[in-house]
Formats: sequence, C-alpha cells, structure tokens
Amino acid sequence: MLEQFTWQQFLVAAFVLSLVWYLAIFLLYYRDKAKAIFTPKTKEKPPEKLIREWEEELEDEPEMKEPGNGGLMGRPVEPEGMETVAMDGIRFAEKPDNKEQQLGLVPDVLEELKGIFNRLEKQDGSKTDFFTLIGVLKEQYPKISSSDNLEEINRYIRDHVPFSLSDEELEDLWD
Repeated sequence: MLEQFTWQQFLVAAFVLSLVWYLAIFLLYYRDKAKAIFTPKTKEKPPEKLIREWEEELEDEPEMKEPGNGGLMGRPVEPEGMETVAMDGIRFAEKPDNKEQQLGLVPDVLEELKGIFNRLEKQDGSKTDFFTLIGVLKEQYPKISSSDNLEEINRYIRDHVPFSLSDEELEDLWD
C-alpha cells in the first residue's frame, strides 16, 4: 500500500501535517498574541485625566507653578552648613605650586605659630619674646615671606596673639 504514494505526495502530506501541528501549538500557547494578530486594530483614546476638586484650588496658587519647588510639602531643607551651588560657582586652584604650599609650607607655619602662642601664654611672654620667636620661625621657613597666603597668616596671628599688634608691626613681621 505504501508503494502507491509518490515522494511528492508524501512530502506534501508531511508539510501540511507539520503546518497544522505548529499552528495548533501556536494557538494553544500564544492565544493572546494570536488574538492580537487576527483582530482589527482600533485606535484607542488614552483615558481622560481624573479631575479632583482640590487640584483646581492648587492650580491658582503661584508657588505651585514654580519649577523645582517640591510640590505640596515644599522644597527639602539642606543640612546646616551645606548649600547648593551652580556649576560655574566652583573654582579650583590655578597654580600647581599652590597645592604644595597648602599641603606643606602654610600648615607647617600655622602649627609653629600655635606652639609660639602656647609658649607665650604659659610663660606670660611679651611682644619682644614674640618677635624673637617669629625671627626663629622666619629662619626655619624663609619662603613664607613670599607666600600668597601671608594675609591669612597675619589674620591668624592677629586673632590669636595675646596682645595687640599694629598693622605696621604685622607688615614688618615677615620682612
């Protein structure tokens, strides 16, 4: 009986049965996708926004229209001592020597000044003792007289010295 079928008839039958098999599997497991393929697509309108009575009241308030104000609760408060700065408000040191000064010379001089002030306080030192100790400090750090941060160092001296110094005395201090 199988001898009566030709190869062409066999391949057509195998192809048709395979097609029916895969179609049945597709419809069985991918039913939702099959419905989407065969149903006509209708343009659906997006759902209308639900209007609440209190939203209309808030739309009239000017502070709600400002961008970035944070909504009903307002803008969050930043921690104390912190502030938000625009990107163009940030500046970095331009000189490469400045970093070396900040990490080496200036902090060392300030540390020595703390020791001088401590010694003057404990021994009830006078202005002459102070000028003598500053002379020793100038010998240890000769580059300090040409420092860009000399004004800040002088301000630190004025704030921490146990007696008053005039502007002339501070200017002559490093010469």
